[in-house]
Amino acid sequence: PGLYRFRYFVSSDQPCPDDEVIVEIMVNEIPVADAGADGEVSCAAPQLQIGGPNTSQGPDLSYEWTRNSNPVAQVGSMINVNQGGEYVLRVVNTMSQCSASDTVWVDEFTDPITEIMVETRDPVCAGQSTGCIFIVGVLGGEAPYQFSLDEGLPTEDAEFCGLRSGNYVIEAVDIHGCRNQIAVNIIEPDELFINLGFNLFVSQGDTILIPFETNAPLDAIEQLEWFVNGELANCSFCEVYPFFAEVSQTVGVEVVTTEGCSAFDEIFITVTKERNVFAPNVIRPGSNVSPANANFTLYGEEGTLLQINKLRIFNRWGASVFQRTNLEPNNPAIGWDGRFNDEDAQSGVYFFHAEVLYDDNRTEVITGEFTLLR
Repeated sequence: PGLYRFRYFVSSDQPCPDDEVIVEIMVNEIPVADAGADGEVSCAAPQLQIGGPNTSQGPDLSYEWTRNSNPVAQVGSMINVNQGGEYVLRVVNTMSQCSASDTVWVDEFTDPITEIMVETRDPVCAGQSTGCIFIVGVLGGEAPYQFSLDEGLPTEDAEFCGLRSGNYVIEAVDIHGCRNQIAVNIIEPDELFINLGFNLFVSQGDTILIPFETNAPLDAIEQLEWFVNGELANCSFCEVYPFFAEVSQTVGVEVVTTEGCSAFDEIFITVTKERNVFAPNVIRPGSNVSPANANFTLYGEEGTLLQINKLRIFNRWGASVFQRTNLEPNNPAIGWDGRFNDEDAQSGVYFFHAEVLYDDNRTEVITGEFTLLR
């Protein structure tokens, strides 16, 4: 390109003169069209800039783009596209109408993932982390796929295990970054239970049979054991436990199913004794006929009734006439002798309030009334 000057000379014989002419020719530069390198648009990169750095620039140049022979609305030596196809850049010198073209190919990988197919395995036992989610198929997109659980790191593994019951989100991503999600629910199984009922009170010397209730089918029970005070009892697979009431104890039972689920329950059995505590209903101070009726105290079985922690006696007007602590039972000599303020108390009805201690460290409050005779 450039300006070229040509001189044309003609020599003539006389009498004709010689002649010449000078011609200038401008050869215009052909513009350069650089459509850039081939590329792709995908879900991960949905937009691509096309057009290379070598395209001619200048105020007298225009830029036209087509996609698959159809005009593109964008103008400029570089444009952004989001569709695949054959793109052609045509650069035109508006003064000379000289032009140049270049082609770039854009691949398109935006096939969406339309469905994620999963299967689940719920935990076998309530509260366990043994659930699983298995991805069994993907529709759409392009393999290889990666999967993530609850926005975790993507992995090519198509299963997620060690899950508790609950709601989860599985996301699938293909090689081009196209993705989709699916909500998955891991269901909590019914909780295994075994129940012995309420704590019991049993009279000493009695024998009772303790049953249990469980929601485990009998044919699904792998193990059934009874425990007394935490120690294994010799009663495997007993449908009821025979308890002989000697002392108060804890009785428990554990069931284990063939699937490895287990449940435990226990109750406390309080063994009660027949405790007969007697109080005289009449005393006659100074009586030689019945010394036990000369003074007031409480009587009970030796070895069972250990002590009278407190004994108080009141007259009919509620005034205290006697009070003593830590008395030996069955000993009228240290009970109330019918005197108040160093004088004989009047005949009449009196009331007592006592706290007694038994051999198993239980205490009991006993109240009543008696008559003092003179």
